[in-house]
Amino acid sequence: MVEAVEAAESVPWAKPDDLVYDGKLPLPKFGGPNGSFTVGFADGSVNTFLGCQLTEQTTCYVISVADGMPVTIPR
Repeated sequence: MVEAVEAAESVPWAKPDDLVYDGKLPLPKFGGPNGSFTVGFADGSVNTFLGCQLTEQTTCYVISVADGMPVTIPR
């Protein structure tokens, strides 16, 4: 499960905010102008991805809580 992700739109450090995703809306925008984004997972690992490394479906599985879908994270 994803705990934190780098958003495309900045948020002031002192005001943490959530990216809303309910499974019905389009995915929120991640990362910066170079297309990469950093993700912190609940197991304590941190990975940086290029936008093209994860399909939209894989990204949905990763950010959905307890959906039971297996996910392979590219290394």
